Amino acid sequence: MSLLAVVDEITELIACDLGEAALSLAELECRPRLADPAYPAAERLCLARALASSLRAVSQHRAALRATADFVSAARGQLAPADVEAAARDMADMRWALGEADLCLAQLRQIPRAHRTRRDWARMARCADALGCADAAELRAHAPPPASEAAAAAARVTALMRRLDYGAAAAELSRLARRGPGSPRLVALLAACRFHLGDDRAARGLFARAAAGGALFDEAGAHAALLMRAGDRLAVYALGRRLLRADAGRAEGWVAMARFLAMAGRAQDALAVAWKAQALAPRLADAFLAEGAAQMAAGNAGDAAAALLRAHALAPSAFSYAEAVAALVRAERLKDAFVYARELAELMPGHPAALALVGSVLAHSPESAAKAEALLAAALAADRR
Repeated sequence: MSLLAVVDEITELIACDLGEAALSLAELECRPRLADPAYPAAERLCLARALASSLRAVSQHRAALRATADFVSAARGQLAPADVEAAARDMADMRWALGEADLCLAQLRQIPRAHRTRRDWARMARCADALGCADAAELRAHAPPPASEAAAAAARVTALMRRLDYGAAAAELSRLARRGPGSPRLVALLAACRFHLGDDRAARGLFARAAAGGALFDEAGAHAALLMRAGDRLAVYALGRRLLRADAGRAEGWVAMARFLAMAGRAQDALAVAWKAQALAPRLADAFLAEGAAQMAAGNAGDAAAALLRAHALAPSAFSYAEAVAALVRAERLKDAFVYARELAELMPGHPAALALVGSVLAHSPESAAKAEALLAAALAADRR
């Protein structure tokens, strides 16, 4: 088996609670290669981490720690600094599972301050509190806010987003970020705000940060839509694959895969996958947005409009307005399209995308050409500001 196939298979077995099978495969495929200099050190580190994961899956944390430490000691001079830091985090996790708070803290202190993640700071703060360290307060200041505070902030921000007040929601999230590192959930919400405001570059970076922090499923529908809007088919596929590997029983992964299939020109397959997502989560707006994209790819503008309006009824957003209006225009339902476009412009006054959406509808009517031109000019001016 190739290295990638080995690691993927072990990961899948662990995800399916087949820890003993994962460990048997790791012992067979990973251990013999760890000391083989024919493989680059970075690839052998992947094998070492897969072996350690399989040992931890059957609660052999001490053996996992020993296997990781032995490999890093032997290959340290060949590993990149980022790989050494990743191994240090793995060993800190194992120390924590073994109840060795002092050694866990010492392991994380080896990571340069500038490279520490929010999770690193949070774990260090918990260790320092348990040990009564003098710098516990400083470490807590770098850690994410408590779960209760993060949940309350998420509720406030979600309420603002439901009203399409993305600017206020982003400002609230930025205020929290200035107080200290935010939770991955809050980072995902900020990414969604940026997406709906049309700041796709910032949104993409924020989604990557949120996923790296463990918030892969949070706002995953907006993440997939962002990547589709960027035309990055491979990134949409990669996101869908990660989501499905994490939990194929949730709808988010199928939503991303439906968008990927629509982009790949496989409209009927995309529809089937979108309907599967709807079966798993009948009230998930993203599943109907994905169906709308698939119906548009299939050339069914009327069915696309119906699906997108259903999504909009479940969870209105700037994106659902734009998608519904585009489908209604394609279906030649210009009056309905204008109603939704104007409603968005009223909810997001002066926003370039909202003004452009109204202008794009009016542009289809010869009598309104002058108004459309004025609105599009206003949208460009607002965008420059």
